[in-house]
Amino acid sequence: MARFTQLTYTETVFQRFSRGLGEAEAGIYRKAILSQLPDALRELAYRVAQSTDRAYLEKTYSPIALVSGSADLSTNTDMLYDYIRRVTDASSNVYGRLRHRSDLDNPRQEFHFFYAIEGNTFYARQGDGVTVPSNQNFSFIASFIPVVHATVAASTTVPEQLNSLLEAIGHEQFRPPSVGYQRTGQPATA
Repeated sequence: MARFTQLTYTETVFQRFSRGLGEAEAGIYRKAILSQLPDALRELAYRVAQSTDRAYLEKTYSPIALVSGSADLSTNTDMLYDYIRRVTDASSNVYGRLRHRSDLDNPRQEFHFFYAIEGNTFYARQGDGVTVPSNQNFSFIASFIPVVHATVAASTTVPEQLNSLLEAIGHEQFRPPSVGYQRTGQPATA
C-alpha cells in the first residue's frame, strides 16, 4: 500500500459509507471525510505516541534556542508536548521533565538539569532551581502530528505501516453529515 494523499484517504474511508448514496450526497460525504482528516491525524499521533510503535511518528526538533531560560515552541505546531521523549542541550546534558512551571523554582536533587512547558513556552533550569543553563541550543525528540498531502504522496508524513490504523480511525470518527437527503438520495420528507 502506498502512502496516502488526501484523495486516496478520502476514497478509502468513503468506500465503507458509499452504498446507496446519490451523486450529490456522495460529494457531500467526501467533503465531510476530508474535513475530518485533521482530527483523524491528531488521533493517530496520540495513539502511536502511546504505543510501542511510537518511533514511526517521532522526530528531532533542533535547534531550539533558549533566551533567558525560555524558548517559544509555537513554530513547532506539529509537536505533541506531552510526548517529548528526550531533551538535550548542545553539551549532551539530558533534561528531566517537571509537570508544572512552578516546580522549576524548587531545587531538585534527582536532576542536574530540568524543564517544564507551559502553553507554547519551554523553560529550563539547572538543578538549583535558579540558574539558567549556559547551553542555549536544545534538541527534542518528540512525537508529532503527521500530514497527508493533497496530491503528492511523497510529502505525506504518515508511514505506510500506519495507513490501516489511520483508515480505521477515519471509519471510527466519521459522522455522516445531515444533508437533507434520505439514503435513497431523495429529498427528506417532513
